[in-house]
Amino acid sequence: MSGISSEGSGRTCVFCGSAIAPGDPPEHVIPKWMRRFRPKGGWFTSGPSVVLVGETEIQAPDVPPHLSKEPEITTPVVCKSCNGEWMSDLETWASQTIDPLIRQDSHQALSVDDQAWLAVWATKTVMTWMTVPPGVGLIPPEDYRWLRTYKLPPPKFRVRVARRGATRQRLPWSFFVPTRLGDIGNPEPAPTDIHRSILVFGHLILDIASPITVDGREPPPLDNGTFALDIWPGDPPQLLVWPPTHSFEEAEMFHFMDISPDTELPNPEAQ
Repeated sequence: MSGISSEGSGRTCVFCGSAIAPGDPPEHVIPKWMRRFRPKGGWFTSGPSVVLVGETEIQAPDVPPHLSKEPEITTPVVCKSCNGEWMSDLETWASQTIDPLIRQDSHQALSVDDQAWLAVWATKTVMTWMTVPPGVGLIPPEDYRWLRTYKLPPPKFRVRVARRGATRQRLPWSFFVPTRLGDIGNPEPAPTDIHRSILVFGHLILDIASPITVDGREPPPLDNGTFALDIWPGDPPQLLVWPPTHSFEEAEMFHFMDISPDTELPNPEAQ
């Protein structure tokens, strides 16, 4: 579905379609600058884990998640030009702006422009992560092209932000939850099928969702808790003051992520 080529000499960039030279370095899905925010004893989840809920005509690879002190996971399908130009500019902005959102040690006002850039950064991160498990093409190629061309989340994408409470829980300091939500029992992709991903870095929660098949109809609402704030598209766009008044504690986090509280999670922080 994604049309991503990542093996051999025929690699092409998922964002621009350009050929990738054999010596071009891979792109870090979680940027290296993120490690400076990791507290002592904190961990990154560095294994791609895809959860498919509902129809299963797209099979998830059996790749168990694991933990690391460094953001290690990379993807080979980003060209040197995209990596070193617009994506580098986006990472520079993010590294200078989201510090208080991750650490929660100060208040910050996010302008409408800041919210748009944060939504772009979150969408880019999800898109690159989704290229790592081979054969799972939940995001179509035209959405990758849209992000690179317009520097905005593609049409029908929705990005929300929320605050995590205590980080010394069963959940690691940083993790990624890619999920496909669909109509159980329907074997074909339908307009109600949604891919939804959740990024967590310290106290910052980013929720990114979009229909898998776009035909002009809106996806159904997600029943995953409250107190997540829309940053893209804002309705209406307005100044956002961080932190929000509510924090997601452990039980709320599992509900928000549509994960059973009984799920076994690798997390030495909880030991």
